[in-house]
Amino acid sequence: MTSEITYHIELHDGAVWSHSVPMAEQSASALAAEDDSGEDWTRLDHHQCEHCPLSTDQYRDCPLALALKPVLAKAGAAASHDQVRVRVSTEARDYAKECSMQRAVGSLFGVVSAFSGCPHTRLLRPLARFHLPFSVAEETTARVLGMYLAGQFVRAQHGRTADWSLAGLRTQYQNLRKVNRGISARLKEITMQDAAPNSMVLLDVLAADVEYALDMYEGELDRLFREFLDEPEAS
Repeated sequence: MTSEITYHIELHDGAVWSHSVPMAEQSASALAAEDDSGEDWTRLDHHQCEHCPLSTDQYRDCPLALALKPVLAKAGAAASHDQVRVRVSTEARDYAKECSMQRAVGSLFGVVSAFSGCPHTRLLRPLARFHLPFSVAEETTARVLGMYLAGQFVRAQHGRTADWSLAGLRTQYQNLRKVNRGISARLKEITMQDAAPNSMVLLDVLAADVEYALDMYEGELDRLFREFLDEPEAS
């Protein structure tokens, strides 16, 4: 299994920067110890998400804000529609794509978020462990549902209650969208170009697509899973 994912982003002027994400939860205390900049936008009580379970008595900073900060230091000066070349390296394979900066950073943000230590982004970890960069809405919805149902199968094997109705997934994605809004509010206060804030918008659009599919399913995945709708032939 992949232990680290690295994004290599080449800008139009030939400059290249990289960012690696270990597939293990980053300690908020360790991140805070490495970061003593005193910037208000990372503080836990600054635009703290309405449903955040963390206490300022234990946490100085928002774990997700701290985890995103090194990416922002590299991408913060880029405009949304700057064209870049991206190579995403995992132990199993590399992916390459030419796309906008906001698309590249949005894909990277998704991986960083999963292992940031934010309690509400933990649900993204199975997806991140089998990362598919630049997935479109249809792929994302299929992968989210598949990973969640696989997780329920594992729960059932351990004698725990399984959520086959996906009710818990609905709640998790509602919580995830609140996190997206909280981080967006933080980013709006930082002087930067628009690539990073717009990357959060793209992530939230994907989350909204999943949430909508769960609440108002209109056959979005029927074409992909039509074999499961066929009646077995009589023997």
